[in-house]
Order: sequence, then structure tokens, then C-alpha cells
Amino acid sequence: PNFIQTHQSSGRLTILSPEYDYGSIMKVLHVLEMEKEDARIVYVDDDWIYDETMLQVLYEKSLQYPNHALCLNGGMLRNYFRQIGHTNLQHNHYPYVFMETSGTPSLLGGKDHAVDIAQGFCGVLVKPRYFDVPTLLKLLQQSNLPQGVIKSDDFILSAHLQYRNITRMLVSGATTTPPTLTKASSIDKLSLHMYRHAITAAHYLQEYWHIWQNYKFYNPTILTNEEWNAIDCEAGRGEGDCDGYQSILRTLEQKYPPT
Repeated sequence: PNFIQTHQSSGRLTILSPEYDYGSIMKVLHVLEMEKEDARIVYVDDDWIYDETMLQVLYEKSLQYPNHALCLNGGMLRNYFRQIGHTNLQHNHYPYVFMETSGTPSLLGGKDHAVDIAQGFCGVLVKPRYFDVPTLLKLLQQSNLPQGVIKSDDFILSAHLQYRNITRMLVSGATTTPPTLTKASSIDKLSLHMYRHAITAAHYLQEYWHIWQNYKFYNPTILTNEEWNAIDCEAGRGEGDCDGYQSILRTLEQKYPPT
């Protein structure tokens, strides 16, 4: 767009073009290598329209929490979770990982609190000193890295911050949930099977960095096709036979009790 070129020409905007591409995590990874260690970096998604106060909220909260990563959407993991729930309080129970959103009733207690997963689509503020970029690159450069991990940039970044003992703080103060830019969001709908990616990423990153030891996750490599299909049916994404899927899930819960 012309306005992008105008801002770039004026020096108000810098467009970085890395020589490598490790997926959606590149929205923040290359910047970490370019900025000073205490710089405030806010990463977002490219298919949302952001409120004009979003940066202000994150900046002001960063003065209060100078050593924490800050987010406006995030949640706590659960043992053997199968689904991801956003904002709808009816999903604040097993088998969902429930993602709370600042500025909505879903922010439990209405106060700032630590979370396991910080989600980028509402905005996340970090500093380069929170990260060990060579360690991140070592993970991303693995030839056998599962696609579910590659497509789970929020899980990768949150897991790395956990590995580095950096608290992810979900903060209050947002005025609205950003609306989706429909045309852009239809190009690459990663969220359609976000729960599959999350199951894969949680298990893999737990083992890789020896984190989240208080949780138990499904091992995606030993779930049967029938079990995966039942999980898809539970999410309303089943492409196979969904008759009797609830019985399959009950058997799965007997094999892997969530409590």
C-alpha cells in the first residue's frame, strides 16, 4: 500500500527482510536480533484491527511490570486438554484451555495475573533480554520439527519464556477485543485446527525444554486416528464419522485421567 511506502520513505517505518523463514514466529524473532536488550517490542497478528489504546495499555503496564512479558489475551494450561476456548465463559472447564481476554468478563477476577500462554492476536509486549535467540533458533532449525509446533508460535514463545523463567502476565485495561480483518484472516486459517497444533506443541515443548512439569499432555504420536477424529468431532471439525465420538472420548479420559 502507498501509505506503507510513504512511512518507510520518511524513516518512520523500517521493514525487515530476514534471509530465513521459520513461519509465523518470524513476526518477532528477527526483531529480537535487531533491537537493544531493553527495548519494548509489541507483536501482533496481521489480520486484526487494533484499538488505538492497545499500545498505551501495554506500555503503561510495562512500567509496573518491567521484567514480565505482558499480554491482553492468554490462559492457563490444563492436564490432557483437547480444545482451546476463547472468551466464552462456558468454556472455562476441562477439556478446554481457556483463553481470557482483557477488557471482557472473561478476564477472571478482572485483575492482572500470570498465565502459561500469551496469545499474540491481542498484542504481547516483550523485551529482547527475555530471550536466548540461539536457543530458539536451535529449536526451529530441527529438520523433524512437527508442523503442529511450527504453526504454534504463541506456544513456542510462551514455552521459551517459561524456560527462561520470564513471567507471562495477562493485564487488565484493554477497552475492546480487536475485530478480525475478514479478508486477511481468510487467507491462512491456522486457527481452524489450533487445538491440534496446541496439543502437539504443548507435549513437544514440555519434553524439549523440560518445562511445565506440573502438567500432563497427550502424546500426539500415540493417539489413534479414531481418537484424533473424535477430538475433531468434539471441536465441530470432524471430517469422518462422528457417530459415537463421545464414547471414544470417555474411553480416552479413562486412559488419561485429567485429574
